[in-house]
Amino acid sequence: LNQLTVNTTMKEYLLETLSVLCNSEVQDVGRKVQRVLLTVSQLDRLGSTNQILARSLWRQLADFQRMQRKLLQWPIRGMWRWAEAQQWQMTSELSIPKAMVSTTGPNAAVPADAAIASAAWAEGRVLLDLMMWCLLSKGPSWITSLNGMEDYFLPHLATRCDPEFPGEHRATLAEALLCPLRYGMLGLDALRFADSVFPAEPPEDGPPCRPGAACPLERLLLDNYVHEAVAADLIAVAGEPHMLLGTEDMRSTQQVVRMIFRNISRHVQIFAQRAAVEMRALKINEHEQIEFLGTMRLIAEPRVQAVGRQVAHSLGRVSNSNASAKKLEQDILRSISKSALEDTEGFAAQVVRGPLHAIWGWGQDKEWSTATTRETILWITDS
Repeated sequence: LNQLTVNTTMKEYLLETLSVLCNSEVQDVGRKVQRVLLTVSQLDRLGSTNQILARSLWRQLADFQRMQRKLLQWPIRGMWRWAEAQQWQMTSELSIPKAMVSTTGPNAAVPADAAIASAAWAEGRVLLDLMMWCLLSKGPSWITSLNGMEDYFLPHLATRCDPEFPGEHRATLAEALLCPLRYGMLGLDALRFADSVFPAEPPEDGPPCRPGAACPLERLLLDNYVHEAVAADLIAVAGEPHMLLGTEDMRSTQQVVRMIFRNISRHVQIFAQRAAVEMRALKINEHEQIEFLGTMRLIAEPRVQAVGRQVAHSLGRVSNSNASAKKLEQDILRSISKSALEDTEGFAAQVVRGPLHAIWGWGQDKEWSTATTRETILWITDS
């Protein structure tokens, strides 16, 4: 550590990363990690915690990736890629018995100076981790082992932290200081893992959209964040329980998704020029972009797929490929019970909110546009 020097700019990057521990969004990510850890048995924790975390958080990785791009400078992310072998390092330390205090009983009250000291130990552990990333970025010839020194921090970081417990109701000063920092440490590990899963971000077609700015609707097909989210969904659908795709397939899957979505964009520009012009003219803000993507991703949700199976079963039983779209719609509605339709309506109200829920009201003449196409009917009746 004494041989490697850092300039003022790099020091600012490191301190900026350290401050991410106190970011509420990162701490919320850490709470999600903590919830997973609390479901892992001690036997599983010995060998497969990393795999369990990756599988449990998989469909949220694109959101984590977007978050870390907003919060962290590129030099820090560049160092992460040198330290992939040490992913989930802080999470592993915080999940062993010495650091996982039982959540069933209250913490003993400690003096204020001891609580502050514990919080300083947490910040120091993260700073030391950042310093080790700097060494790892210099290549394999540098010694990057702490020789078990990590255990020295554990007694100072041990406290009861319940991820469902509101922060404003913390019982002691130690909990109020240390639990959010622990969640920040877990969240930082999750952001780091997300960055290792996705390939380096390629340049997007056309002018980039600035964070928080309103962008043309057509950009959704070209946005790297959309490509990442779709790729994560495809891996999740094929991964459980079939195990046909795994985390090692993420990069190739994302490349395929990017190629297909850009191809769709070019086809719209060539064959639906008026629609392309209107998509370019219509601007949507960042919140609306997230709502659009969230609704699109519903096709990978098991509950939405269960509703789709009901519709497919109804189509295969009562319809034929030569019927009109209106006749097919009537067949579907007659074959699904009133209670099932009411359940579906209630579920839709829960998962589709905001701008998109209002937009649905403008498309009532196209409600069954996907289910009633000739291609869909042929696919169902032939299968």
